[in-house]
Amino acid sequence: MEKEKLTRNIIKKDLQNEVMKKVMYFFGIFLPFLVFFAFSIFIFGRDDIALFYKLGMYFCVFVMFIISLKKGIEIAQLLMWFSSFCIVEDKLVGMDIRIEKIKERVNSYQTYNLYFSGYGEYKLPDTNYVWSDMFSMEGKQVYERSKCGDKFYLAVSNKNNGKILYAYCLDFFEFEELDSGGN
Repeated sequence: MEKEKLTRNIIKKDLQNEVMKKVMYFFGIFLPFLVFFAFSIFIFGRDDIALFYKLGMYFCVFVMFIISLKKGIEIAQLLMWFSSFCIVEDKLVGMDIRIEKIKERVNSYQTYNLYFSGYGEYKLPDTNYVWSDMFSMEGKQVYERSKCGDKFYLAVSNKNNGKILYAYCLDFFEFEELDSGGN
């Protein structure tokens, strides 16, 4: 099977796509948070609105603030790792599918997870390798094409014990240290 070339610049494109997804999600939460916050300030000054509604509004603002803060921290971490990630090889030692429930009996979705001997768990993104002409896949397809014992290139935040940022199967990709990525 023909392999596709993988370079540091291509990996940076994947990381940029992840950052953009998280930024869009962040603004999807943060902008309504600002509107809710402004509305809650307006409500606070009104005496004809019950305390119960005011407390409910403040609770919603607080929850949206916490979610925005969490996503903002994730974006900041990805941006830090963007310039200093390392490429390592690791062996796939386990795989599983988890059912994540959003609300009991309302919505659920499947997450596909890969486990590596040196770096632990990696949750597959919904879309993988969008830049690739031959191997652009959804997380489910990457999961189905992988098997225990496969070797992967991992883009990790720290060479010793870092977080897995992206995984690329050696069956599909061949890494070339061509471009001047600085690392």
